[in-house]
Amino acid sequence: MDADESDLVQLGVAFDDLVRDPGERPVDGLSVVVPQPALEPGLYGPGGEAAAASMTASQAPPWNGRHPGVVPQPALEPGLYGPGGEAAAASMTASQAPPWNGRHPGVTPPSILRPVEQRALERLADLAVDFSANVQSGQIVAIEAETGMEPIVRAVAQRAYERGARFVDATYFDPYVKKARLQHAPDDTLEFVPEWYGKRMLQLGDVHAARIVFVPRVSPGVLNGVDPRRAGRDQLPDIRERLVIINKRLVNWTIMPFPTEPWAELVHPELDGEEALARLTEELTHVCRLDEDDPVAAWRERKETLHTVADRLTERGFDAI
Repeated sequence: MDADESDLVQLGVAFDDLVRDPGERPVDGLSVVVPQPALEPGLYGPGGEAAAASMTASQAPPWNGRHPGVVPQPALEPGLYGPGGEAAAASMTASQAPPWNGRHPGVTPPSILRPVEQRALERLADLAVDFSANVQSGQIVAIEAETGMEPIVRAVAQRAYERGARFVDATYFDPYVKKARLQHAPDDTLEFVPEWYGKRMLQLGDVHAARIVFVPRVSPGVLNGVDPRRAGRDQLPDIRERLVIINKRLVNWTIMPFPTEPWAELVHPELDGEEALARLTEELTHVCRLDEDDPVAAWRERKETLHTVADRLTERGFDAI
């Protein structure tokens, strides 16, 4: 492809550094095309557009793509990085850029939620896959969650594939779309559910899939102001076919909690959003035994305790308790 000369940057490179056997080739020069995002007036300061256009490859901002060392940049929000911070953030090097999502220590997943410590996400994902849903090699795994829970869904998907899952199907329910329906849709359509919703659920039963559901599916407060009579007619995301496959024991399934800010503010109204979410996260960490050295082992021990107690009660033959 012919590139316009204005799209090139000159990069002097010693070819000795590029070949396996140094000394085979002389020092030369080459031109490399560095993809540049559209430059906005004033983004790099007065006269900065020309300077940015002539950057060397080592100085250029990281470019979006799935490549090592390249950091995709989220949209910059006014004031997010402080006064004047938008321009500074836009010109960050890869080592300075905000961490991007992935199952790696120290990487913070992007979300409408406040960041959750990555290791805790992995431990919750391990618990969901290894113990709660008991995902088996070759099994199809369905993950259901509210929009904004992408970090835990991705962590679960990775753990499921590590465990040998055949396919992971993640579906998100957007409660704000539900709210729009309840506020504006014709009254006689509120109970309508597309038939493929039910067929999908039944097929999950046919293939003996695993289902991992994260709650809340509709965070508290989202439907505030909606007529409760209309809200009661739209049962989504719940569908009746769910009980069919559960009652027939066609799937192994689990429901797991994941902290959201609306939920946290309901539980801890005396705290602001960030503090409330931190407190709820701490409480759920304890309830789910994620603060144990080995959460899966802790739950297995708890399961054995419950079974032992149940057996003792059965042996006594109580008529009522």
